[in-house]
Amino acid sequence: MRNREKRKYTVQDINELAEAKRVELIDGEMFMMETPNRDHQRISGKLFRIISDYIDREGGNAEVYFAPFSVYPFDDEYNCVEPDLTVVCDPEKLDERGCHGAPDWVIEVVSSSSQRLDYVRKCFEYEQAGVREYWIVDIDKQTVRCYDFEEFYTREYTFNDTIRVHITDDFRIDFTQVAGSVPLSSAQAYAPRQTAAADYQAVEHEDHTQEDSDPYETVSEPAGEEINDSESKETEVNEDNRFRY
Repeated sequence: MRNREKRKYTVQDINELAEAKRVELIDGEMFMMETPNRDHQRISGKLFRIISDYIDREGGNAEVYFAPFSVYPFDDEYNCVEPDLTVVCDPEKLDERGCHGAPDWVIEVVSSSSQRLDYVRKCFEYEQAGVREYWIVDIDKQTVRCYDFEEFYTREYTFNDTIRVHITDDFRIDFTQVAGSVPLSSAQAYAPRQTAAADYQAVEHEDHTQEDSDPYETVSEPAGEEINDSESKETEVNEDNRFRY
């Protein structure tokens, strides 16, 4: 008996759903979105204000949006996601429907039900589309995992760290001002890796009964050692908005 080919949904399919249903589309596969809880909204809201204030101070064309905001990372009919926070430096990518093409910076605040999607599927999608920087804020783990896709490395911080935004020259976020009363955890750093594609392929071939497995290997952060963020390649700076091209 022949296996039935899995249907690929399109942007038109999700647009025809009832307005109360929020879904994301990745490679033609639909993913239902849950209503975010209070901690999720509190943290994403504070991050939005901090980023928006930075853009207002520096001026320029960069814009930040919070969900629901449609992002078509490949500008095709099979992919449409709604990141919790989206920063776009190129206004030519924006219209009334959302962002067409890869944003410059994406932040996802994960829930227990979205961990595999945010850590694996979306990570692979964002890197392949050309997103330059991707943060995963994990409230349960009290960590912020930062992917610098331009420099090909990943590092994980805690809610008591100050984190540099790598697509800028001078923007850092003190996460104690974001997390507020959320308990703090011990610091860890994640080892450098080649690409998210290799991580994605490794997870896709592992036992799918381990849905919450983490494809990344941690290394201990040396006590008292500060992370050196100065070892990045020279990049042209957009003087209009302080975000790099």
